[in-house]
Amino acid sequence: EKLYRRSLVNMQNNKSKDKVSIIILNWNGWEDTIECLESLYQITYPNYNVIVVDNSSEDDSIERIKEYREGRIKVESTFFNYDPSNKPIKIIEYTREETETDGGKEREILDLPSNRKMILIKNDKNYGFAEGNVKNKSWIILFYILTNTIQKIWIRYSLMS
Repeated sequence: EKLYRRSLVNMQNNKSKDKVSIIILNWNGWEDTIECLESLYQITYPNYNVIVVDNSSEDDSIERIKEYREGRIKVESTFFNYDPSNKPIKIIEYTREETETDGGKEREILDLPSNRKMILIKNDKNYGFAEGNVKNKSWIILFYILTNTIQKIWIRYSLMS
């Protein structure tokens, strides 16, 4: 009962925090993607979604990402230590078409902690870096671009009513 109450309090506290969605674009780069995922799943912010968009990779990126989420690939990095305690990570998969029709599969992962769930969108072709659909009146995106150094790019967009 004590554990149940603590879980209920944690869920209520998480809902009071703004929801953050983190979008990772992958194209033939599963090694970088799973390193990024492992880093994200170690953050302490309690209310976020991780969305991986695969732009029709020609390698085995999707399979490798799924192996990572099952705990079968140990990520090695100089920036953090691998944490197997949050594996397996539940994945909800969408095609591009399903995202446009609001498939609603997120209900399956709604009650899971942020570090135990992932949304995977599988595109049928490489749509590039900035392809997307605007469905909200305003949004802010922070891109982390991995080069020799990590660069931050903020994009703010508002639709005029």
